[in-house]
Amino acid sequence: DVFIAIEKAKAEEESTIARNVLDKILQNAKIASNREIPLCQDTGVAVVFLELGQEVHI
Repeated sequence: DVFIAIEKAKAEEESTIARNVLDKILQNAKIASNREIPLCQDTGVAVVFLELGQEVHI
């Protein structure tokens, strides 16, 4: 069950931010279930552009 898997992941997660995200996904899933609509599992993708100077060593 999706709810159980997400709740388990949330309980095991150490990161506060990740737990918060999982909580939002659970809220979304409950709303979708109550309204009998599909659950949107797309959380988006972060796109980051970073410009480094020539003196930066990685």
